[in-house]
Amino acid sequence: MCKFLIITLVIISVACSSNTERDFVYGEPKFREVYAAQLHHLNDELMMRMTDHFMMCDSVIIFPAKNADNNNVFQLLSADNGRLITSFAYLGRSAEELSNYMLMSVDAKRGLLFAMDNSNRHITIDLNRVLNDEKQYVVASGRYKGDFPTSRAIHWRNGQLLQMGGYPTDRFFVTDEKCDTLLRYNVLPSLTATIDQDEMLHKRYFVYNSHYAVRPDGRKIANVTTNGMLLEILDVKDKGISHAEIKYFYEPKLENSNMGKSDCVFGASHICATDDYIYVLYYDTTIEELANAKPKIGVFDWRGNEKRCYELNDMVATFAISDDEKRAYCWAYDSEGEEYFGYFDLK
Repeated sequence: MCKFLIITLVIISVACSSNTERDFVYGEPKFREVYAAQLHHLNDELMMRMTDHFMMCDSVIIFPAKNADNNNVFQLLSADNGRLITSFAYLGRSAEELSNYMLMSVDAKRGLLFAMDNSNRHITIDLNRVLNDEKQYVVASGRYKGDFPTSRAIHWRNGQLLQMGGYPTDRFFVTDEKCDTLLRYNVLPSLTATIDQDEMLHKRYFVYNSHYAVRPDGRKIANVTTNGMLLEILDVKDKGISHAEIKYFYEPKLENSNMGKSDCVFGASHICATDDYIYVLYYDTTIEELANAKPKIGVFDWRGNEKRCYELNDMVATFAISDDEKRAYCWAYDSEGEEYFGYFDLK
């Protein structure tokens, strides 16, 4: 009887283990449509400190980067011709300045830019006033009293702040103007048996390798990763943040929490979101082969389904999508390593 019980438990254990292993399988994205994207130069005269992202608001582009020609924090470019329209904001300690602009978010519908530094001070800038060359473009300022920011990205709407990538605080959380936490989410997706068993490595993988985008209405979050690649989609509702979808594309093979092994696929480096789609800039080559690789921009719907892929002719550091989703703007490097601001049209 005892032997029968042990054999039964072993069979059940193996069956459960097999089911767990079959919960997900890594497999490269399969797109219905693949296009060769030829980047067109808009401006190759800009001399800016490299930026890891930029933002769009109607027909203007906001670069959070210093320009060789001025000391401002932000450069405002025309989406039509890529030329510099104006620059604005300074580093400082006055009520209308920040000591750094660590986190920022654009509310395109209202034409507002929200920025926060690592001492919890924040300002709100009216971009229409900037365009009209008004000196008083800061329309609100203040300081949060909480312990954050510890996050790597934010999404700001009407006084509520969605923070993403928190460490060692909540992974995702929403706070009000009093710093009271309204919503939080801390579930970590499974990766591999080895990584899952190491609690610290598991959490730090998502801290250091995640790239975040929020649907304009603030109701969905997309997170994509580097050093391997998975696409995680979350719902943000009034009563909580919850898992929606997850797609496993390339398995993480790690030296440590923020470094992949030479045979690990590099994965994603940037992400943008619109009402209908998620756009992911990624490399499908290993880290060992990365020097000679060209990136791709994959387009997914909000269920994580692959739709279209654009194979780029130049190395792209970061990008943004126009409001009408007809054009992708890119900060790119040509074959000689010269940087430029360019675009390609979307299908």
